[in-house]
Amino acid sequence: MSDTDFKQEFPCDAYTVGWVCVTRPEYLASKVLLDEEYEHPTVPLDGNQYVVGRMGKYKHKIVIAKSRSMGQSAAVFAAAKMVDNFKNIRFVLMVGTGGGATNAPAESGGGELDDILLGDVVVSMSSSTDGGVLQYDMGKQTDEGFEMIKCHLNKPYGLLTDAVHTLWTEHEAGKNKMQKFMRKATDTVSRFKFPGREADRLFKPDYACETEGSGVCSNCSETFVVSRERRTSDRPHIYSGLIGSANTVMKNAEKRDFMRQNQNVLCFEMEAASLMDNFPCIVIRGISDYADSHKNDRWQHYAALSAAAYAKNLLDIIPARKIDKAMAAGFVVEVDDNMLDNRPQQLLLDNRSHYMQNAADLAQVYGR
Repeated sequence: MSDTDFKQEFPCDAYTVGWVCVTRPEYLASKVLLDEEYEHPTVPLDGNQYVVGRMGKYKHKIVIAKSRSMGQSAAVFAAAKMVDNFKNIRFVLMVGTGGGATNAPAESGGGELDDILLGDVVVSMSSSTDGGVLQYDMGKQTDEGFEMIKCHLNKPYGLLTDAVHTLWTEHEAGKNKMQKFMRKATDTVSRFKFPGREADRLFKPDYACETEGSGVCSNCSETFVVSRERRTSDRPHIYSGLIGSANTVMKNAEKRDFMRQNQNVLCFEMEAASLMDNFPCIVIRGISDYADSHKNDRWQHYAALSAAAYAKNLLDIIPARKIDKAMAAGFVVEVDDNMLDNRPQQLLLDNRSHYMQNAADLAQVYGR
């Protein structure tokens, strides 16, 4: 559909799923996977870039918000503004890229075929001891150095965790729609194509990038590449578990390996901590680098697409009627003064009243 074609328009109350991303590749990948793009309803200018539309077999009405910048405060600001404008949003999907923590032996090589590779997807999944996200930059300075304080965050809705488990079973049974979604997207936008496994290089942790910060990692010696078995398929593998979140980019291979071995952190990123602790949320990260000094941009688009394709597949597991029955995110969230430009806490009560009034009517009005 071109920009000149007619687009349907729905009021803000029609939208029940929030989707937050922070980079242009993430936003483009999310947008290209919409089954239909709708006319944007009128909302106050709030710093977010929005696209709205329909996605999946249940025809979920989705608001995709691109944060104006990176980091935890920017992500929670973007989500708070989105929930304030679209008051029937039930939960937020944090969809984008992250740095992977592999399980490959650093010196001996020989990583297993099921180890994390670039383009794979990591999903935050709660356990009996954590909510799926670890804020690892919390701590204190001691005589022995920096002592990390484990800050495990809130668990997501059971609706979301149940869907993750169900989708894992579907994938194990070979019912994986991600490849279909990704093929359609790459036919539309060529930059999303698979970069090739030869471009997937994991360097030994004590070898620093020769061109760090350039975004290309072009001059590094193949001598220091960890030898790992290569998969015969380019299909992204899905991992669920603990995601490490901080306000700075993880670019330290030794710290990465320590946290994988001692905390079982599978992925590192920058936005989830504040979002997870304030909203009904799940975090989905396509692996675009190995969280070391060799971080570059080559896998950004493909990893963003694999995360978005997983998110779309996940929504196919959740019937619209179940989403309609969930409590609106604006009622669940603990809104503070910094989230919404010093707007009063009365917002929570307003959202609760709004939710009670509209929840029973949604199914009938929007064809659930």
